[in-house]
Amino acid sequence: MLQTFWSLMLCLLGVTASMEASPNAPRANHLAGSHSLYLLQHQFNPVEWYPWGEAAFQKARDEGKPILVSIGYSTCHWCHVMERESFSNPAIAALLNESFVSIKVDREERPDIDRIYMMFMQSFSGSTGWPLNVFLTPELKPFFGVTYLPPEGESGQVGFADLLKRLANLWERDQSRLEQNADEMAARLREFTERERGFADGDPMQSIVKAVHAFQVQYDEEFGGFGPAPKFPMPSILSFLLQYAVVEGDESWMERLELTADQMAGGGLFDQVGGGFSRYAVDAAWSIPHFEKMLYDNAQLLEWYVDLYTVTGETRYLGVARRIAEYAMKHLLSETGAFYSAEDAESEGEEGRFYLWTEAELQQTLSVEAMEILKQYFEISPEGNFVNPHTGVSTGELILRRHQDSLSHGDFESLRDILDQLYRVREQRTRPRLDDKVLTAWNGLMIGAVAKYASVSEDDTFAAVARDAIAFLRKELWEPEERRLNLRWRKGHVDSFQWLNSYAYLLDGVLDAYETMLDPEYLQFAEELGQAMIARFYDQKSGGFWQTQSDGSQILELKDEHDGPEPAGNSVAVLALLKLAAITENEDYQAVVSQSLNHYQVALQERPDDLPYLLKARLWQQSPMTRVVISGEPGGVKHRELLRAVHRVYLPGKVVFGTDGGVEPFAQTLASEHAQVFVCHGRQCSLPVENPEEVHAVMRKGVVVEFATQGKPASTL
Repeated sequence: MLQTFWSLMLCLLGVTASMEASPNAPRANHLAGSHSLYLLQHQFNPVEWYPWGEAAFQKARDEGKPILVSIGYSTCHWCHVMERESFSNPAIAALLNESFVSIKVDREERPDIDRIYMMFMQSFSGSTGWPLNVFLTPELKPFFGVTYLPPEGESGQVGFADLLKRLANLWERDQSRLEQNADEMAARLREFTERERGFADGDPMQSIVKAVHAFQVQYDEEFGGFGPAPKFPMPSILSFLLQYAVVEGDESWMERLELTADQMAGGGLFDQVGGGFSRYAVDAAWSIPHFEKMLYDNAQLLEWYVDLYTVTGETRYLGVARRIAEYAMKHLLSETGAFYSAEDAESEGEEGRFYLWTEAELQQTLSVEAMEILKQYFEISPEGNFVNPHTGVSTGELILRRHQDSLSHGDFESLRDILDQLYRVREQRTRPRLDDKVLTAWNGLMIGAVAKYASVSEDDTFAAVARDAIAFLRKELWEPEERRLNLRWRKGHVDSFQWLNSYAYLLDGVLDAYETMLDPEYLQFAEELGQAMIARFYDQKSGGFWQTQSDGSQILELKDEHDGPEPAGNSVAVLALLKLAAITENEDYQAVVSQSLNHYQVALQERPDDLPYLLKARLWQQSPMTRVVISGEPGGVKHRELLRAVHRVYLPGKVVFGTDGGVEPFAQTLASEHAQVFVCHGRQCSLPVENPEEVHAVMRKGVVVEFATQGKPASTL
């Protein structure tokens, strides 16, 4: 019945009426005074927008009107387009103001609302994306939704104005039918989310093997990555497969991952001049990017390229990692020490304008010799190589991307002076708009990533960056007395919304920072975060973590079951608690992990490729645990050399801690004034290692012998 009704609704959509926009700016609407940059972008629309909240809900109930909830974010290109074309259009605004109650939602500040209605769209139309425009009953139950629509219909496509007219007429003529179907839709969604998972028998490795097979089917053998265009990097998948390839010794997957890494880093997806990755490529070859740059993408890819370097030893991957980290420091790092969220795809009203060149511009900027060197590595021609993804027409401009035969060369540094010269010229252009909010969750990802980069590089600058970001979050967003971690900071204003990802991502990042610097204060903070996360979100009955603490405005309570461009909060929480349990031997953490993995067991068996990051936790759990203990005072030259040697070995199931903190028996027994490394499996540890070169051999070969130190035999561990 629901699908039939959905089909009927689609059939009712016809050709739109013509609408004319006016340049006159109306008075501010109810979004004025918001601290969300995205909502502020709509504050002068003639649409009578409300923020998500009781005022809008009550208005809909009092007036008996349906609700339009329009969800987007500040750097969303198509959100900008629809704002200009439709929401700034007085005639369309009049339709909305007369027949609907209109609500704007920033998906990055209310991710719970976004995920509920995104799940509705995925379930009933298969079409997702932003802006997400969903029509609700006054009880917040969805009955229809669309993503971007032009104001007028073209070539048989429905326009937004005509859609509004038809929905308003349907509501007036057949409101009870719409409400009945909305009730049934909400009930089915609730039934799906509240279904009893049960426990599945079988070897956990079956889910891992099944997922690997699914990813092999999706894998692009020519250009790497997964699926057709548009193509996203999907770092959760890449991270899981790297771990799998190392654990299983699978050379074929290592080759696929290296191909993917080289293609992504050599294509237009990667900013060859300024560093950092765009959100996705509109083509399968990573050639034409959608130019917005997100903190969460770059954080995850930074960590993955560091891991790929530690597995392969290929310095070109460390070079890519460095350029991501440098981009984040130059353009996303705030004066406060925390990271901003994103940069827009647009500048001066055009997508990609900031990043494109003509051959003539390059020739004016570079010497003849430099131009010849650039041509050896990059696709440069008078006709250009950039095709506008919206029109399919060549613009005669260039997006800098490398020749296929130069992708795997470790020569980024040889081009550094030339690229730096182009960077200085490009910086004179108008930069894309910056989303200047600080999201706790995304900062957690970047803290962990820059800490990991610092752990293997010779540059301690990045450890200081991680330290400053943690200090800011603890000061501005963490409330220690209430064990409360808030969602967002912007220009001194804090959003106190409680979101699982804030806790899980920051916990994981702080653990990475602890393993990089061995500061016991970070281990203590990690325990506080872990305990607060469990207290606020953990489902004691069934396992797993709720996404949020309900404020009564959600029609569903959810546990995320999908690792998308951002990994699910549950997946990150489970892996972080696994690491924390290994460092502290706290059985409570291990119990939460076990029950949560049991909760997801059926999902992992039925569709394991939806949860690659959770499979990473499962694979980590299946790997032999290796505790690497480093004695001595952190910060000394020798201590840093040993720590760097430890981190340059990629070893699933590994945790690193110092003798000041961590598992007490290890810390007490192995404590020493001298910088030494002990590699421990179970309760057995290697003899102390003081030479960085020997660390590699001990860790890779798993050399373990019983020993005695300070008169205490190994059995006392």
